[in-house]
Amino acid sequence: GEKVKRALTEGLTTHYGDCTQEETLLRAGVKRARMIVYAINDQVSTERAVRLTRKLNPDIKIMVRTRLTSQVEELKAAGADEVIPEEFETSIEIFCRVLRDYRIPNNIIEQQVELIRMEGYSMFRGLSLNTESLKKFSTYLTATLTESYVILEDSWICGKTLGEINISSGSTIIAVVRKNQPHPNPESEFLILSGDTLILFGSHMQLNKAIHYLQEGPPAASQ
Repeated sequence: GEKVKRALTEGLTTHYGDCTQEETLLRAGVKRARMIVYAINDQVSTERAVRLTRKLNPDIKIMVRTRLTSQVEELKAAGADEVIPEEFETSIEIFCRVLRDYRIPNNIIEQQVELIRMEGYSMFRGLSLNTESLKKFSTYLTATLTESYVILEDSWICGKTLGEINISSGSTIIAVVRKNQPHPNPESEFLILSGDTLILFGSHMQLNKAIHYLQEGPPAASQ
């Protein structure tokens, strides 16, 4: 096919054949390979290829992409080491975006994604993460950290003092950076100008509420 021709043109080692046939896998070097990845749409062919690959090389790592979550256990039973269902990976991307919106640090998000994958996507299959995993995740969510917020020219905050802004989310403005000059522990009379950066300290939930307040302003009735 066209993909084979393109690969050959680019100088890539290419073997064209049926991966459910022993001859094809042997020609491709399955016995000396450390890993093989299957990304074909035919479930029956994929399962046959996985079983044959495991038979020919018991030590090889087999990674499989599948479209349906219902195929995960079957492919693992056939000999696959990792089965990546497309719909779960889409869910993971949504999960990551939600956590980023709550300002969870990237390294924590990566740990959670790895945990979900290691536990066979149980979180998305209607099963529960184990108690220890939930405990760790709860700790991350309640941990305190800092967040920065840049004041734009059209912000409702411009020209107001910290006392007038009156953030009541539980977070604290621990510093204001103006023209690369930090002003730690600013007083309530400190006037906020365009271009200032507020440094906030608090829990994930407190910071999320504070950022929303800084973006949207107080309720109309209290302005």
